[in-house]
Amino acid sequence: MISLTTADNALKNMYLGVVSNQFNTNVNPFLAKVERSATSVVGKQIERLVTIAYSGGIGAGTEMGNLPTSAENKYLTLKTSLKNLYGKIEITDKAIRASSNDKGAFVNLLESEMQGLIDAGKFNMSRMVYGDGSAKLCTISSATKNNATITVDNINNLMIGMTVDIYVDGTVISAMSGARIIDWDTNAKTITLSIAFSESFSSTKSYIVYAHNAKDKELTGLDAIFNSSITELYGNTKSDYAYLQGRLAEYTDTQYTEAVLISELDRQALYFDSTPDMILMSYDMRQKYQSLLLNTRVNTDVMNLAGGYKAISMNGVPMIADRFVPTGTMYIVNTKLFGIHELCDWEWLTNDKGQILRQKEGYPVHTATLVKYADLVCDKPCAITKCVTSA
Repeated sequence: MISLTTADNALKNMYLGVVSNQFNTNVNPFLAKVERSATSVVGKQIERLVTIAYSGGIGAGTEMGNLPTSAENKYLTLKTSLKNLYGKIEITDKAIRASSNDKGAFVNLLESEMQGLIDAGKFNMSRMVYGDGSAKLCTISSATKNNATITVDNINNLMIGMTVDIYVDGTVISAMSGARIIDWDTNAKTITLSIAFSESFSSTKSYIVYAHNAKDKELTGLDAIFNSSITELYGNTKSDYAYLQGRLAEYTDTQYTEAVLISELDRQALYFDSTPDMILMSYDMRQKYQSLLLNTRVNTDVMNLAGGYKAISMNGVPMIADRFVPTGTMYIVNTKLFGIHELCDWEWLTNDKGQILRQKEGYPVHTATLVKYADLVCDKPCAITKCVTSA
């Protein structure tokens, strides 16, 4: 007979490795190339010492003249807290009992729950890579009181089933906390929530949708480098260090050419001793690039990447379209400058008896929770370029 102990063993011995591999290498091509390490973890923080200026004590002179003048290297400590990343499944007691005498049904039950966890985890991990750590998903453009359907400015960060919070002018609307997205219209950019909009919408106020209970708690993504409203990065004030300021390159569509992109690649090599190995772009930017190739009668080169990914190639650098890159945007990056610094790999939370599946207090439901403590750190933000185009 299948029991909770059997389920615990399956989660630990059969599924943990699969889920960890999916989250570590199959989220997106960028994270698949970023190295993972625990060496920079100090207590609950990540601390990275980087060199931002060299001694300069190399030079030439006369046989009996003065030696080159030198000084110590200049260093900067990058600090960030370990972010708490969770993944949770729920299985009703009824479902477990119904499959207790049928091994195949039990396996199907677990596989269905784990696949849902994997799909949601990969979605959110990939979304965090391009965010700023705030867990902001979108801004509400219009809404009507007592109506559950609202219009948003960007639907790419959302998915049906996601649990969200809504803030007005920086304060959470408590009546809508934990609302789930139950439907959407991707063309109209509308979503339908499980809770009706509880306020009278005002165009003079700011309504922002965040991932539930995650505001300002997510990974430090790429946008944290470029978002002008974020004044501190890795524990340092951005304006105090050019080293912490990525390049923002703005172009019109007519200026968007392969030569311009190559000049941006060359700029990183010339001034920052960095060789870009990946271009992360929105789908509309990839379409513009392919149209550019068609207009100039140049063939599109395709590359095979680690993890089974495919990408078009520009000057030997893979160009990867991702739904989470903002429209009209691309990031030119060197993945070797990034690291996932973690306290541990993905693990199941257990109680004092070592149990993974536990009853949710007061409910006939058993839950299991995956956890990882980590953050994404860029060792040289100045060597990262964000290109934005406009018509």
